[in-house]
Amino acid sequence: MVFRRLRPFALPLLALMLLGVVVLICLVILPQAADKEFVALLEANGLKVSDVRKYEFAGERLGLRSPWPYYSIKASGEANLTPDVLESLRRHRNSIARVELVELAATDEMLSVVSRMTHLKDLTMIGFKREWPEGVTLDGLRKLTYLTIRGVGFTDVQGRRLNRLPNLSIVDLRQTRIGDETFTALSELRSLYFLKIEGTRVTDEGCLRLASRTSGEAFPSLKTLFADMTAIGDASVPFLASLPNLRNLRLESPDITDAGVRELLERSTSLASLDVAGGQISGVGWALVPWNAPIESLGVDGTQFTGSDILTMFRLHPQLMSVMPPTGAYTPEEIKDLHSLLEERGAWPYPAKK
Repeated sequence: MVFRRLRPFALPLLALMLLGVVVLICLVILPQAADKEFVALLEANGLKVSDVRKYEFAGERLGLRSPWPYYSIKASGEANLTPDVLESLRRHRNSIARVELVELAATDEMLSVVSRMTHLKDLTMIGFKREWPEGVTLDGLRKLTYLTIRGVGFTDVQGRRLNRLPNLSIVDLRQTRIGDETFTALSELRSLYFLKIEGTRVTDEGCLRLASRTSGEAFPSLKTLFADMTAIGDASVPFLASLPNLRNLRLESPDITDAGVRELLERSTSLASLDVAGGQISGVGWALVPWNAPIESLGVDGTQFTGSDILTMFRLHPQLMSVMPPTGAYTPEEIKDLHSLLEERGAWPYPAKK
């Protein structure tokens, strides 16, 4: 009796079961087989492949919650970028979250493939000495959060378009040929909090122009700026001091002087760490006067500071927890005195007690 009642539903139920099997094959079995072939092909040609979801830190850092694989691809000098490899990368571009190209003879086609990986979160390109291919941009990488381009022929032609990537939060453009146009574009990114531009062509002129245009809206979230070996100097101090959240600044530059450091410490109300290592810095006019900036860490390596200067500065500024001194600045007695001061403040003893 029951079977007779169910008979009209037998064919639809069977069709539904078959559909489920087809879906399982299409969505699980075939992709897994294709993924294995993809990984095997890349590894056979010297590329390193891993599923970043399996590494808790990387998965969380990149915001990955997918049940499907998200790959990290690393290609260095020994990698063989064959047409099959490039085609496979092109087919799997939507399942690649991280790419690292290091000391690689990257072709125009490889960079073109990378520029189309629309799910990419983390991109690193280091040390291939070549011009950036004309017509290749990073505009499509709108999910990109971490960008490192170092020692590569990357210029303002490409860099001025980085303001089109709204999720960028950490950017490292050291030893590239970017300048003031790229710096201006980056200033528009509301999520950017860490920026390295050492050895680039950013100048005082760019900072001054930016300050006059933006009315205090530049770099709203920037906390850390490394600008060693640029043409940023004393003239940029009012702009740097106006950045509302800047806490860590490295500015080893021939254009920064004691006068600029003093103005920075007087104007800034957020700066907690400052590194001004360089031969023009002596501390005259700023080391032994009150600061508005809440400096806890100070770098003066390669300057004219003596151990006595640093001890006096420590005593005058009770919030100061560490100073990176010039080599050989301290006498043995000064080391003991400094160690005692640091112990009183609960700071890590630097330099180590002898």
